[in-house]
Formats: sequence, structure tokens, C-alpha cells
Amino acid sequence: MRFSLILVLIASVFTMAGCSQKLSEDIVVQRIIERVASHAKVKDVDGIFSYISKGFKDDHGNDFEGFRGYVFNEFFLSEDLNIVLRRVNVSVQGVEAIVNLRMLFVKETDIQGVGVADAESVRSLVVSLIFQKEDGQWKARSAKWKEIGA
Repeated sequence: MRFSLILVLIASVFTMAGCSQKLSEDIVVQRIIERVASHAKVKDVDGIFSYISKGFKDDHGNDFEGFRGYVFNEFFLSEDLNIVLRRVNVSVQGVEAIVNLRMLFVKETDIQGVGVADAESVRSLVVSLIFQKEDGQWKARSAKWKEIGA
């Protein structure tokens, strides 16, 4: 009886230690990517940009404000937006996190109560992002993307 009580206590200690372990930085950044996609789906621009650095630059010449306008024009003028993330690869290297992923955007139009997407409404992108910590939070500092299958 005493032996089983000791085993239960030891198992409880190990379980609590495992639960209180901090998430790895790779997982933290991956969850940010998932949150940003969720914010985009519900057209929450402020939610998206809470994870974008004010010093942001992309390979298309956009800074923070330019990218904000681009995101609004490209993705939020449609009635419904679905985002599918594929092959999300996060690598934290010191003070930077490098994220490579594939993203599928589907803009649907409501036709008589049915969401419809034509070939022009589907975009597939290969995206590379660099995150850095700002005030303890990971934020996207730069981005590169190209459309595939276009």
C-alpha cells in the first residue's frame, strides 16, 4: 500500500513538471502563425498586425503601413476568406525565428447562399518570414513570398 502511494506521488510530480514546462520558442512562433491565420479569416486586421513589427519590410517594397494596405485590399474585400497553412517550418536561431510555409487563400463569393470560389479566387503562395522579439513578443520583421501555380 505504501509503495503504491509513493509511485502515485512520484508520477504526480513528473506530470506536474511536464505540464509546467515552457513551450519551445519554435512552438510559440508556430502558434503565432496559426493565430494570424485565424485573425485573417475573421478579417481582424488589428489582430494580424499585433504580430507585425513597426519596422516591417517585405520584398515587394512595402513597409508596415504599405503592407497593411496590401493585406486589406487583397484579402478583406471578398465576402469570405479561407486560409490553409501547409508545411509550416519554424527554426529559431538565437534572436531570430525563420518561418517557411505554403499558404492557400480561397476567396469565396456568396451566390444564392452558397460559397463559391472560381480559379481566379484561389491563390497559392510560398512564404518566408523572419521574426524577432520585441518587448518579449515575437513579431514579423520581414517577409518574402511568391505565388505558385500562377
